[in-house]
Amino acid sequence: MERYNTARRRLRFILALLFLSELPIAVYLVFFPYHFQRIFNLAGSSEPFFIREVGNFLIFAAYFQYVAFRNPEKNLQAAQFTIVLRVLAGMLEFVEVVFILESFDLFYFALVFFCITNFVFAYLIVRYLRQMNLKWIEI
Repeated sequence: MERYNTARRRLRFILALLFLSELPIAVYLVFFPYHFQRIFNLAGSSEPFFIREVGNFLIFAAYFQYVAFRNPEKNLQAAQFTIVLRVLAGMLEFVEVVFILESFDLFYFALVFFCITNFVFAYLIVRYLRQMNLKWIEI
């Protein structure tokens, strides 16, 4: 029982951390994409549609992380979907870093950092769900 409570507490901490860290970033990307372009010196002065969509994706992810945080047992599918979102975001960032970006600037290293942390958080969520004897994937 102690292992279950420890895993549940750690899982809820990770989900809260993700929710509280991603929601402000998401709101910033949705409402201030031009400022984001200037900070990272990204080319283009047209409508930053992709930046806004990344913000929408993060709002979507933050919602599921919040739902899973409230009660991981009851909202198991939200926790499972959080794993899917973490892995997909990590894969997208990996592709951007390896195949798309050409310069080694601040944006490049930020994407490398987020790529690694996405995979680490996905692993930790899976690990804690398994320690709680909950299905981490349903096929």
